[in-house]
Amino acid sequence: MLITAASMLAALLLVAGAVLLIGRRRIRNG
Repeated sequence: MLITAASMLAALLLVAGAVLLIGRRRIRNG
């Protein structure tokens, strides 16, 4: 349970980070 929860949270953080990076790039490019 703990391992699955940790992996789920880690995956969500990675996805959120990628989305934020892409969003920042798009905003900079206009």
